[in-house]
Amino acid sequence: IRLRAGRDFSSIDRPGAPRAAIVSENLSARLWPGESPIGKRLLDSFGRGKDNHPSQWRTVVGIVSAARYRELDRTRYDLYVPVGQAAEFEPENVVVRAAGDPRRLRPAVAALLSKIDPQLTAADVTTMDEALREVRAPWRFNMLLFSVFACMSIVLTIIGIAALVVSTVNGRRREIGVRIAMGARAHQIVSLFALQGARSIGIGVCLGVVASLLASHLLADLLFDVAASDRRTLMTVAAGVFALGVLATYLAARRASALDPASVFREA
Repeated sequence: IRLRAGRDFSSIDRPGAPRAAIVSENLSARLWPGESPIGKRLLDSFGRGKDNHPSQWRTVVGIVSAARYRELDRTRYDLYVPVGQAAEFEPENVVVRAAGDPRRLRPAVAALLSKIDPQLTAADVTTMDEALREVRAPWRFNMLLFSVFACMSIVLTIIGIAALVVSTVNGRRREIGVRIAMGARAHQIVSLFALQGARSIGIGVCLGVVASLLASHLLADLLFDVAASDRRTLMTVAAGVFALGVLATYLAARRASALDPASVFREA
């Protein structure tokens, strides 16, 4: 955890010495807004012990970055004290910083713990990446599931738009035949239907974007360091749907522009 100001704990912070503490940046801003907490005093119960000794005053000696070691989705107001000045401290985890591949240090860490105390055992030696991967697994699964459903909905939307466009164009075959018989050129027919289709699809996409923004808060709890209303993603999907819809309209109109007016009138 990065030290921002002041000093870190050292050998002088031993039992019997003046009690020291390090606070996180967000706790410092909460307790002493706009001030430096270095040298400030606060009351805590870390030194209480089994005899229910009253809380002790501590002097802040440093500030560190806010950390996410309990939940990944948020930070807490953290206060750190030296091990020697915490009467009931029972460590459960040891963190080792490795210069190379940390997986190679597993046997060495287990052997070192046994050397310090034969009763100490390394029950679960893992890397930070593996620990984070395990914690993130439920989030990744949920987002993968939502992504699959989202892709399926986009595909169904495109298929629906294409089917609607083809149906609309086929329903206007007589009109197209009349326009061609009156001298309308193929590019004019294509432009007419493409513009009308683009206008309708654009209105639908805009309504979809508004609905997505209104419902985005429902996904906020499943996201990490990403805004629920991520504009880049939303605009990319909206532009893709619009472009594919216009393409379907163009292809249907281009096919309709090749109609033979005589065959259309015979059908009528």
